[in-house]
Amino acid sequence: MRSNSYLVATMPLIMMVSALVGCGTPEPPRASTGDKGPKAIAKSMKQMEKDRAVFEEMAPPGWSLQRFEEGLASYVVSIKRRPGAPEIGLVSGHITLDGRNEPMVKLRRGFSRRGDQSEQDREEVLNLYPDYEGYKKDAAIGSIGYNVKRGEDIRALKYYNFEKNISCYGHKPGNFRCYWGIPEKRMGIIFHSDDLGVVLPYVLERADVGQKL
Repeated sequence: MRSNSYLVATMPLIMMVSALVGCGTPEPPRASTGDKGPKAIAKSMKQMEKDRAVFEEMAPPGWSLQRFEEGLASYVVSIKRRPGAPEIGLVSGHITLDGRNEPMVKLRRGFSRRGDQSEQDREEVLNLYPDYEGYKKDAAIGSIGYNVKRGEDIRALKYYNFEKNISCYGHKPGNFRCYWGIPEKRMGIIFHSDDLGVVLPYVLERADVGQKL
């Protein structure tokens, strides 16, 4: 009799403790709908509009915004030709705000040379390529191939102005890229080496504008 009375008396206490420590049957998890509701969607759209406005505002004249995400935007770039300059091909641009492209900038880096390659070898190769005002140049002595149609070797080539944080490099003939600015606002464009004579003066001018801001 004592044992039955004891169980009956203590049953409410056991149930209370079970509820406090979570020993009862748990409720099934509820699906989260807050991040998909109208308010969240409106907030997301507002942020996208804000990001678009920021990237459009910081782009140089002639840069048409194509795509963007957090910290990165891509553009189609229209470069105004100088009188007498040739037509140029497609130029794509991008702006990064989070440093993701820094390994590609290659500031303060030249081309390595083997021990059997002399300074005279280097000068002979450099003389194959034009000089551009405001830039120094460097080239790989060995070629990576031969362009039969053009009748010329394909070499890695670089033009740079480290005082203005400009690094341009690629293959000639082939694709080239230029970077300038700072990691928090790194500007970059990709173009064909045939357009170096138009693009390099443009980049030098843009870098000057950036330093004055």
